[in-house]
Amino acid sequence: MDKRSLLIGYGTGLLAAVLFGAVYVLIRVGFKDSSTPAVVGVTLSLFIGTVLFAPFGVARRNITLPSANRNSGMRFAIIAGVLAGVGQVVMYMALKISPAVVVSPIIHTQPLFTLAGAYVLLRGSEKLTWKLALGTLLVIAGVALITFGSEAN
Repeated sequence: MDKRSLLIGYGTGLLAAVLFGAVYVLIRVGFKDSSTPAVVGVTLSLFIGTVLFAPFGVARRNITLPSANRNSGMRFAIIAGVLAGVGQVVMYMALKISPAVVVSPIIHTQPLFTLAGAYVLLRGSEKLTWKLALGTLLVIAGVALITFGSEAN
């Protein structure tokens, strides 16, 4: 992969981090004193996202529906969708009862689970190095410091 593509990927990853950071605060502000169930908030936010971005999918030409054959990857997309949906509900539940500045770092221990999943499922296609593992552990250590050192506890 060329350097420009890598930089674009890293930049869009940073943009996603900024956007998700805002999401955690907005969820906390909107739901901390609300009797609205977490699943309603998730449904509404995912519905709005779908409505906003569906036109982009429809506007593309040459769209073909994915086949259901064993090698299509659709089964992984379905499993990922279920996990993402459950993760969203659990995230809303956590933000409803706990400070966003603590919940967000806990949620972002996900690199540890991504690393483990990549080791198991992507062993042949992704290079996992000791530096990557060390960086992931440092992130987790930082989360532990934030979580257990927070005055919110």
